[in-house]
Amino acid sequence: MVLTPTRELCIQVEDQAKLLGKGLPFKTALVVGGDAMAGQIYRIQQGVELIVGTPGRLIDLLMKHDVELDETMIFVLDEVDCMLERGFRDQVMQIFRALPQPQILMYSATISPEVEKMTSSMVKDIVHVSVGKLNKPNKAVKQYLSGLSQRKRSKSFLIF
Repeated sequence: MVLTPTRELCIQVEDQAKLLGKGLPFKTALVVGGDAMAGQIYRIQQGVELIVGTPGRLIDLLMKHDVELDETMIFVLDEVDCMLERGFRDQVMQIFRALPQPQILMYSATISPEVEKMTSSMVKDIVHVSVGKLNKPNKAVKQYLSGLSQRKRSKSFLIF
């Protein structure tokens, strides 16, 4: 599951995920305000590999429509600085508590000491990965996708 602060960012993330999963048995659900909730619920109930959403809409689905997130293995907070500083904190924590101890990935171009302290309280054995100068975007970063067979997947964790 990927959580982002805005509908527009959710759409961008889902579009990129679909590109990366093209040709694979990979289904997504976009869970944002402004779209019909019934369609979002149906999509999730049919089974998806990835949910991309905003905190408010996801809370609505959890509270009012009994959407289950029991099989969530990875919880991604994009723009974690915004998610934990600007009014989303309680919603993010409510979603976090509803999950079955997933691996947590948090991304941000910048991070304040206050947010860093909060993220440390959410995660045990935290690992910080920084590319370039702290709190500065790095234009030299390139992303690659490498497919692995099921057999090789269990032996390989990262490929550069």
